[in-house]
Amino acid sequence: KATAKEIPIFSNLLAVFGMLLKTEYEQDILVSQNDKQRDIYIKFKGLTERLSLHYADNISMEEAANYVGYSKFHFARLFKEYTGMTFNDYQTTLKLKEVERQLADTDLQISDIAMSCGFNNLTSLSRCFKKQYGCSPSQFRNRIRRSKKRSLS
Repeated sequence: KATAKEIPIFSNLLAVFGMLLKTEYEQDILVSQNDKQRDIYIKFKGLTERLSLHYADNISMEEAANYVGYSKFHFARLFKEYTGMTFNDYQTTLKLKEVERQLADTDLQISDIAMSCGFNNLTSLSRCFKKQYGCSPSQFRNRIRRSKKRSLS
């Protein structure tokens, strides 16, 4: 019983250590890059942090391109190089991660979760969620709940 209570604490500690190591790694990258690469890295790092904070807002690619100071077309190419995915796919992934968290950690209705995470409707969420996770949001929530019940037993 004590071990089950300690798991979230250890999980949070690992997350903190991961962030610390990531920061050191990112600083090493910055030192080794030329000025142009460093400038692009800093701009896109700031943008991705902003997108993570404002995942529910439907920020257009044009707004994001203006934020980092590039044309829409140049931005689209650089963004894919930086993140490995298109701008729209990146935004959808951020939203789905928050949906996943809310499905696991809250009892909110799925339609409310969809709206709070920036999806226009439940159908849109369901389509994206099934594409990413291979199941519907309600099936995912049920799996999580069953898993939690088993771990508590």
